Amino acid sequence: MDQPADADGENTTLWFNLLSEAEQGAIMQAIERSERPCVLVQESLVQLMQASKVSIRGVLCDYLRNNFSPAFRTEGFAFLVRNGRTISPLNIAVLGRRGASEAQPDTQLEFCLPK
Repeated sequence: MDQPADADGENTTLWFNLLSEAEQGAIMQAIERSERPCVLVQESLVQLMQASKVSIRGVLCDYLRNNFSPAFRTEGFAFLVRNGRTISPLNIAVLGRRGASEAQPDTQLEFCLPK
């Protein structure tokens, strides 16, 4: 008989294929009990799965799609929070290049700060 997953102890990257519906339900219950849950999604892995025609589905997937939205993205990862919640992406910076001149350096560092 399948036992519900210990939501704090599961370590599975391909959870949508490896966890039973009961285990996914236990994780959803743990998320519901959490005051400010966040979900980290490696979007490059999702894109790889889609390109390989691997179906990402299940009750937990549906729950996350319906109840969470990206607060910010960085380096191929999306940081999801409950719909309607906003957060300040502190300590997130973007390092870029711009036209160099003698008066200005060619590197630009932009910090994301709360309004």
